[in-house]
Amino acid sequence: MRKNLIILILATTGFFSFGQSDKSTPDTVDSTKNKGQKTQTYIPNSFIESEFKYTDSEGKEVIIQNSGARGGGNIDGDRDPNAVRGYDDSTGTHYGHGIFWTRIINETNSPLEFSINFPADSLSISPPPDNYLKLFLLPDAMRVDKLSSYNYGITGLRSFFDNNFDKPTGLQTKINPNEEYFFYVTTLIHMPDQRGPITAEVVLEEQNLFYKVSVTGIGTKLIPIGQLVFKKSKQ
Repeated sequence: MRKNLIILILATTGFFSFGQSDKSTPDTVDSTKNKGQKTQTYIPNSFIESEFKYTDSEGKEVIIQNSGARGGGNIDGDRDPNAVRGYDDSTGTHYGHGIFWTRIINETNSPLEFSINFPADSLSISPPPDNYLKLFLLPDAMRVDKLSSYNYGITGLRSFFDNNFDKPTGLQTKINPNEEYFFYVTTLIHMPDQRGPITAEVVLEEQNLFYKVSVTGIGTKLIPIGQLVFKKSKQ
């Protein structure tokens, strides 16, 4: 049976970095949380927006599943229609937010080295400089029982962004054979010309991970976010 390696990752995404690059060392998410569970997590198909299968030389698969979006309203999770929507940074710039989750399932006979790195900089979407996003990783464990909840049950976002808005974050771990790994991706989006909903998904090209973001009325972009590297098992 697959072991569950479950982690919550909150992130925003973009394409071309602008502004001063942050040279500080990224904060590392604790990837050991929730190890040791012995059964595969059941996720109803209604929560899976897209699925990609990648086959190795032995015919075994790595499966990447992506969800639909949550959020778009009050970042604190309050359903009050009169509550303030989104997030304002220290300069008064307003962002909307959306949250997505991804699951990576390793059905191969080899471990996978998995890494994601998000910068502290804002990341622009064409046409710059008016449309841009930011990326964050949040080291909370995913709760599958909250998949039907507003914001997927995530709380404390406002204080997290207040404390980490200008900090880079990163994750590096190993996904062993027959293990799975969950993470959440959330977008803080400043997009005055947004004309419709945003969809997002993790895709793999060779060993490189990309975040594919589609914005209605603007287009689709691929953002490099990390790697998923096959490691040969010792004979």
